Amino acid sequence: MALAPAGASATWSELRPDTTVTSGWTATPAGTAHWDLLDDAASAPSNPWTFGDYLSAAAAGPTQDEVGFTTAPIPSGEVVDNATAWVFLRTGASRSVQVGVRSGGTLLAAVTVPAGMSSGAWSSLILPAPLTQAQLDGLTMVFTDSGGSGTASTLYEAVIEVETKPGAAPPPPPPPGPANPPANPPANPPANPPADPPANPPANPPANPPANPPANPPADPGATTPPADPGPTVPTQPGTDGTVGVITPTTPDVGAAGPLAIVGKDPVATSTGVVPVTLGCPDTSVGGCSGQLWLEEPLDVAAQRGRISAARRSPKRFSRTRRYKIAQGQQRSIPVRLDRRTFRTFKGRRSFKVSVVAQQKDATGQVTTLRRTVRVFNTKKRKR
Repeated sequence: MALAPAGASATWSELRPDTTVTSGWTATPAGTAHWDLLDDAASAPSNPWTFGDYLSAAAAGPTQDEVGFTTAPIPSGEVVDNATAWVFLRTGASRSVQVGVRSGGTLLAAVTVPAGMSSGAWSSLILPAPLTQAQLDGLTMVFTDSGGSGTASTLYEAVIEVETKPGAAPPPPPPPGPANPPANPPANPPANPPADPPANPPANPPANPPANPPANPPADPGATTPPADPGPTVPTQPGTDGTVGVITPTTPDVGAAGPLAIVGKDPVATSTGVVPVTLGCPDTSVGGCSGQLWLEEPLDVAAQRGRISAARRSPKRFSRTRRYKIAQGQQRSIPVRLDRRTFRTFKGRRSFKVSVVAQQKDATGQVTTLRRTVRVFNTKKRKR
């Protein structure tokens, strides 16, 4: 696969379930479409909501469930550089679950999650790259529960992350040749080649130089000792006590990412559930700011609702993850769409609170997380 050149930007897409292919597991709540229980806006490493909306398998013998996924167009001139499937599930005490990814009925990758994972965790499998557009359009994920009776296996979330990067540029075409190529060279060389240069030197060479050099030759300019090298000039600055101190030169960290800021007033959501979040990249951020952004349940609301501490569960996500890239010293509004359940919950209210979470990674690989609680106002207010 042709790799992208250094510094080329990547395009990320998250594919979520949107169809049910096989429904062998049990849906909770009953009657809900199986794909609709697995498409919440949760992504690793954050845990999804585990107090409802799940599929379970408790019967003996292999039980299979399969869902289809949304697709994304591969941008022109780019190739699929990375594709990873993620599932969040729990396995029973004596039950294992095999997770496989297919395209058009062809198995691309599979992994078996062992029995006894009662606490629940994310499992991943890397798909072979590059994927064609046809393979991307036909992706499905199949879950096969196997083992004896006992504790049920529970499935909460499924997502496929796809990364595309610019491919290698095609080789330039060969230069066009002349319209009328020359005929074959003549077989016989010219009859009269040019004459050879004269073999004899000039008859009168120049006179001999004087035999006796001057009595007092001029002094050798190279013998003069050059002045000592004063060395580089060091800039100075006056100190507070009247002395002069040396200014220590500093080298800017070109690869360092400066602090990010969530700026602006409380946003106003559109009638379709899109929340515009304005991010600011400071002038001190050499190379700009880039990372990922999402909306989630505020920590204070999570504490009031059932008083469940953060140590027991992560805040529930209200949106899918969005990637952002902002130039140095610029601001940009990032549209973040609420997931369907959150939008249905809050669309009848005049306003509601969310936590805006932004993450960015610097050149050393260190991840910085910025969180701010804002009040989102709906475009359409309730009648009093």
